[in-house]
Amino acid sequence: MNSTANRSFFIDVYRSPSPDYYTGGYGQGQFYVGTVSVTTDGSGNAGFALTNAAGNYSGQYFTATATSAGGDTSEFCLAVLATNAPAPSAQFTAPYQSRTNGFAFSLTLQTNFGYRVQAATNLVAPIAWTDLTNFTATNSSLVFTDRTATNYRLRFYRVVSP
Repeated sequence: MNSTANRSFFIDVYRSPSPDYYTGGYGQGQFYVGTVSVTTDGSGNAGFALTNAAGNYSGQYFTATATSAGGDTSEFCLAVLATNAPAPSAQFTAPYQSRTNGFAFSLTLQTNFGYRVQAATNLVAPIAWTDLTNFTATNSSLVFTDRTATNYRLRFYRVVSP
């Protein structure tokens, strides 16, 4: 979402069997799905995810509203069609090994998605993540060695897509 910079919002997500074509595809909230809280960054942007464990809603349309801490609520956003397409996923798996040529670990990945392995030396905000590699997974298993991790007391890793 995009709004006022550095502000908190509640995102209310809804689903419907069809978009509202009378309003140009902007949704209507036939069924409430859930709420996510977000805080926008310095540019007014915030990303969010709402995990569905209740059912298969492929073919239905999702829409949302944003409500500020002061109670102002947006109009419904454009409706988005849900699909059952695979999503990128990455999981760190053992062994984790400190070697003379760096630090090595294994990843289990969803194939055919782009990923970036990133590292940081502390987790104090603002965290400075550095890209170590950028690749498209063609295999579900990857052994990664951070050859720059030979002189760090602490090193933190994450995998992002894209």
